Amino acid sequence: MGAKPVLCDVYDDDKLRKALRESRSDVLVDFLTDLPDLAREVPEFAARTARMWQEGTSKLVAAAQAARVGRLVSQSLAWKIPGEVGRATHDHERMILDAKGTLIRFGQLYGPGTYYESKQPPPPRIHVDSAVRRAYGVLGASEGIVTLVDE
Repeated sequence: MGAKPVLCDVYDDDKLRKALRESRSDVLVDFLTDLPDLAREVPEFAARTARMWQEGTSKLVAAAQAARVGRLVSQSLAWKIPGEVGRATHDHERMILDAKGTLIRFGQLYGPGTYYESKQPPPPRIHVDSAVRRAYGVLGASEGIVTLVDE
């Protein structure tokens, strides 16, 4: 389908801008995150996650605009989080929407390879397989917010 991953340090402005410019991408799909492998470690990663969603998103949007990327699609959460990460989530979403991007708000993922492999989390939630299938369909959506949760 022509998609090319770009592996780059989102905090390195020069390399990020160069990578996006050289990719000549029509669409940038942003799934930036800094979450741990184990759910019990999530609180320890709060500051890193907040930085990723604030500073990382800011740098990514600026680089995408400089590279004249046509569309920006980014992931977010379908539930509210308190504190620093909640503020970071709000800032992240505002930057994507201000850039006329598409924001995909996912419910909590469950299923193989997630924090909830053997049981469902509280709503809003979505099975990881369904999230992937449905997110693919969102790539062509116009700017705004799309929420993907179990029905």
